[in-house]
Amino acid sequence: AGACESRGLEQLRAALAEAEAAGLEASATEAARTALAEEERKAAARAGLEEACRSQDYRQLYEALAEGRAAGLQAHELARAEEEEKKAKALECLQKAVEDRDFEALEAAIDDCEFLGLDTIQLEVAKAIMEDLQKKAEVRAKLNDACSSGDLEAIRSAIAEATQLGFQPEELAFAHSALAEAERVAEEARKKAAAIEGLQRAVEGRDLS
Repeated sequence: AGACESRGLEQLRAALAEAEAAGLEASATEAARTALAEEERKAAARAGLEEACRSQDYRQLYEALAEGRAAGLQAHELARAEEEEKKAKALECLQKAVEDRDFEALEAAIDDCEFLGLDTIQLEVAKAIMEDLQKKAEVRAKLNDACSSGDLEAIRSAIAEATQLGFQPEELAFAHSALAEAERVAEEARKKAAAIEGLQRAVEGRDLS
């Protein structure tokens, strides 16, 4: 197809050159000059699409497709670039979701990439990040439940698990506050139990004397 298109351009140029050499007026060659301009634009648009497909850059593909449509290229000439545009857009969305560490956006972007048949290191990294976010969400829920329950051991266990997963100190501030409160309550309960036990022993000692 490329060779045929090239020959068509060459024929138009040659015919125009011959017409001008023969002294034809501009009005007589206007249609041919218009056709040549259209074909040259199409040829440039095709070259732009090829370059954009090689680049796999979403914006370059978007612009090349816009120019291809404006130049009047046929649907089959745009098909490959349209497919590459979808893939480039999916990878761009994936990269943004990775940077934002947005679980829902990551899940959607990964689904889009897999649907388009993409298999890249970037996709594997995104899956690992999503798995990490999922684990952190589960531990965060466990922390909230433990803090709400006031269970001292449950809070300690959840904090240890969260620390191991790389939670930042500010993310655990509420849990440490809950732990301090649980420890205070536990200490009060221990003191009360010890006092009650002391009273019981004192009473029992009096009865035995």
